[in-house]
Amino acid sequence: MTSSARYATPERILRVLLCMGIALLALWSLRPAPPVPVLPLAQPVTLLGQVVSFPEQRLSHRQATLELTHYSSPHWYYDWLHIPPPASQTRARVLLRDQRHNSWGYGDRLEITGKLQLPTVLGSFDYRGYLLRYGITHIVRAEEAALVAPAEGNPLLQWAYSLRQWSESRLKRLLPVPHRQLLSGILLGIREDLPPRTEALFRHSTLQHILVVSGYNITVLMVFVSLLFRRLGRRVVFWSSVGVVLFYCLVTGADAPVVRSSIMGLVAGWGISQGRMADMPNVLLLTVLLMAAVTPRILLFDIGFQLSVLATLGIITLLPLWEGVALRGASRLLWDLLGVSLIATLSTLPLQLLQFGVWYPAGLIANVLIEPVVPLVMLLGVVLLLLGPVTPWLGYLLGAGVWSLLELTLHLAQLTSSIPLRVVSPTVGYSVLGLLIVLWGWCLFSPGYERLLHRWRYTEKTEAITYE
Repeated sequence: MTSSARYATPERILRVLLCMGIALLALWSLRPAPPVPVLPLAQPVTLLGQVVSFPEQRLSHRQATLELTHYSSPHWYYDWLHIPPPASQTRARVLLRDQRHNSWGYGDRLEITGKLQLPTVLGSFDYRGYLLRYGITHIVRAEEAALVAPAEGNPLLQWAYSLRQWSESRLKRLLPVPHRQLLSGILLGIREDLPPRTEALFRHSTLQHILVVSGYNITVLMVFVSLLFRRLGRRVVFWSSVGVVLFYCLVTGADAPVVRSSIMGLVAGWGISQGRMADMPNVLLLTVLLMAAVTPRILLFDIGFQLSVLATLGIITLLPLWEGVALRGASRLLWDLLGVSLIATLSTLPLQLLQFGVWYPAGLIANVLIEPVVPLVMLLGVVLLLLGPVTPWLGYLLGAGVWSLLELTLHLAQLTSSIPLRVVSPTVGYSVLGLLIVLWGWCLFSPGYERLLHRWRYTEKTEAITYE
């Protein structure tokens, strides 16, 4: 076999084409943003529109995306004549921030009175570009919010939002603060602000990612489904996983990291149901390409999506190298857990350091300790929601179990955040990024990577036969 034939395998050719497609979409996302709709700024304005996203509860306000249909600006002339000002049509999207915490939800049609402003760049964070990925061009701080018509959204999302509200109300009755916010974030992806001290603990221990739904949650769900239905065959496991993952994706709001991990998990599950092993690097690249084709701006302006992709790419490519130094017995599981946490943390280190200006090495320890706790929290949290209201004693028992795990999480975050180490030098970020690019390039495009893995697997099988 010639050297070119060894390199030009179908998998690598497809990998190159997918990378080229992603690069072209990234360049396309840099094109000038569409003209911002002309709306009156820094003056009272009346907006009529529909809530098109799940609301998020913050400490100081409640926010959601509002798709406008009409707007009008009051003027002394119309007040003098005692007539309403004329309404102008628009199709703009604005970020609604309601500081009075009025009662409204997904699908509701609202009449908002407030002041519009343009999003700005916050330090190194392009907040305007971040909002533009959803088509949001303005921010409105509501002074008054009146309900015009309730629940006119997508029926499926309306049902998912109702279930989400029901779950949140149950948790409010079953758990105290801040444990309720922790479980809401881990289980449902509800972004509710934590007390400032608790939020600082999770930021300094780099554990913020467990407070939102990510690919790790999808992996845990699919493992649970596989264990539950494995006796019924691979096809039953796959279609059960499809139903559970799509349901979970809807209830959590279908954020970009959740959609990415859902697509990847289901594609890999389909391959297993057909008796085939999926090429996970190509599955990841194809997923990124498809999502970027729909919303190109997530490639460069969605920090959550970027961190999710980098962590997944690192685990897919570098974890097999880590597993090459294998340990036997129970220590093998601990070794793999340590490898997943270490690789995911180092793969996202450059972006965190360059984007936020600081990186806490204590996160390496914190993530290793927390990873085994999250599946238990999810499992007991689901059981608590379903069976907790059945009988008081069962609710107290399950609530105590979940509270204990969340309290352990808080103590681990406090312990690791107290380690006085941090990295602020951008040079470290660029150095690690350069090293990762070289490693990823070798893993994705070099036949030497596959030969090394094949040699290690053959050696491992030989040692296992000898050991037996």
